[in-house]
Amino acid sequence: MPENETAVGDELELTIADIAFGGDGVGRTSDGLSVFVPFTAVGEKVRVRITQRKKRFARGEIVDLLKNSPERRKPSCMHFGTCGGCDYQHLSYEAEITAKSAQLTALIARIGHVSAEFAIAPIVPSPQPLGYRNKLVLQQCKPYPESGPGFGYVGRDKRTVLPIGACPLASEGINARLANTYLQPDERTRMEKHKRVTIREDATKRVYLSTGPTRKPRKVKERALDRELMLPLENFWQVNPTMFHRILVHIKELVIQRKPTTLLDLYCGSGAFALALADLVRHVCGVESHSAAVGAARACATRFALDHCTFIHGKTEDILDDVLTATPELQTSFAILDPPRAGCQPGTIDALRASPVATLAYVACDAARLARDLNLLCADGIYTIDSVGLFDMFPRTAHFESVAILTGHPSGD
Repeated sequence: MPENETAVGDELELTIADIAFGGDGVGRTSDGLSVFVPFTAVGEKVRVRITQRKKRFARGEIVDLLKNSPERRKPSCMHFGTCGGCDYQHLSYEAEITAKSAQLTALIARIGHVSAEFAIAPIVPSPQPLGYRNKLVLQQCKPYPESGPGFGYVGRDKRTVLPIGACPLASEGINARLANTYLQPDERTRMEKHKRVTIREDATKRVYLSTGPTRKPRKVKERALDRELMLPLENFWQVNPTMFHRILVHIKELVIQRKPTTLLDLYCGSGAFALALADLVRHVCGVESHSAAVGAARACATRFALDHCTFIHGKTEDILDDVLTATPELQTSFAILDPPRAGCQPGTIDALRASPVATLAYVACDAARLARDLNLLCADGIYTIDSVGLFDMFPRTAHFESVAILTGHPSGD
């Protein structure tokens, strides 16, 4: 059968030439059909069975590993391959970082329309490829077992919940609390009433188990550089505190270099960037749509007597135009943009292009959306890219954090 007629169920041999964004290896047939195969490594020769066929590509699963890569490793988790969390436990961590760097470079070139020779820098691996997560969100298994793990992760099939007794990505404290919870009859009974539980460890290593909001919100302590923040337990915080600290240090160094008078923290959450960097500028303004996060940021600013900090409740895309108009000394301002995974809404892009800031630091958890937004921001020379860095916030998974630094040009030249 000609390769261009490859169908579901067919088997063929491939050499893996690349690791695509998302973690799948990519092999190509002699007529150029790309076949995506999970849990493979560059240079490996595999026999695969086609599981999905589209017009321009196919997906397959390994039937036989004919030639191993020297970067292949034994996974550290018994659930790897069926759990929906990790994608790279079969690789050395060095190979994972190499793959992620290549993916970011390719996305910036292809979607962002930046030269393929553009160098990703800095590239910052996590000092802990395992045991780094300060938070787990687990779903209830059905039926709920009488003993053993009763909660887990959704599998790669998007339907099955795999019972999890411990997760190698989680901190020791979280795994210990999870194991102890399953052993306590009262805790098991309480958890059975809920479809989802969250286990979170704060900066003091205290571990909390949450089944949802309570009448009196519990507080946790988190660190943003030299400041200890008191935040509601349910508020968002980065799951890898060590890597978040390194991003904060990276941006702090840029603020010191560029000496802005005003700092804007857009999609600011609980104000971590604004509060951490407030002593370096004369004016600080944060914008956030989540009211509890804004309340926490304001409370922290009051606690630290940061009278020059203002936190505004609203959607960034709806009010940024007015915020920029009111920003003092916009020509020397420094804006931090940390949107959700979906990236920026058009209103945010339009406002930043209409009133360019001097420096824009775009922190992104989805590299493809970052590349899309960089292309929009830089059209007509309104912004130019100074650097794009990779910070591996999520080792062993397909995700990573990127930080792009842009310079604004009010005249578009």
